[in-house]
Amino acid sequence: IYSYYTSRTVNGRYLYAVGGNEKAAKLSGIDTNKVLFKSYVNMAFLSAVAALMCVARFNSSAPTAGMSYELDAIGACFIGGASAYGGTGTVGGAVIGAIFMGVLNNGMSIMGIDANMQKAVKGSEIKDIDVIISDYLYGDIEANQVIKSFIDYMSIAINNILTTFNPHIIIINSAITTYLPNIIEKIKNSMNSRMSKYINIVPTTLQNNSILLGGVYIVSKNFLKIDNLVLSSKYD
Repeated sequence: IYSYYTSRTVNGRYLYAVGGNEKAAKLSGIDTNKVLFKSYVNMAFLSAVAALMCVARFNSSAPTAGMSYELDAIGACFIGGASAYGGTGTVGGAVIGAIFMGVLNNGMSIMGIDANMQKAVKGSEIKDIDVIISDYLYGDIEANQVIKSFIDYMSIAINNILTTFNPHIIIINSAITTYLPNIIEKIKNSMNSRMSKYINIVPTTLQNNSILLGGVYIVSKNFLKIDNLVLSSKYD
């Protein structure tokens, strides 16, 4: 169904057009906001179906169920011919990639390969992310658009956290600043039009004592260190 939709229908071709170059698609008369909205709604529906299948399979549910599955999904898409820059790939290719990832996971489990090594092997399939960051640092236009989209999404996510939780401070994994040193400043600049108050965004490392709650890390000041200094009590 999805293969037919993406390759034989007008709306399906719109997806490729928006993925390849959103601005050009908008200038050509495509309602890009409508295309993106439909895509996200469809993705939410498929995620719900996948969650139901997962619960039915394991006969139980947990807040952390499905963590790291996104690595398999991204790897399957890249193996199937999709590009992180958008505008390419097929549903059939993604299915073939998913089968490959399934065989790879099953094979490594049977061979008794360490779980961390399994992640390293699967991560090698999505080296496109490293290529994008490298291209971005060297001024590639398409890579710059990808990173800009990431910055915009991060600023929106942080604004939603501000609205929902009203925190004193926002913590971002320091690993991201290793590859993109100026990312924090760029996110702050992107948030200027959205922020209703000043918020400090700090890159640091969350230790194992943190609790994952609905995608938000809840941490005690005793387990969170910034520049080797424990946060003051007002950040409990």
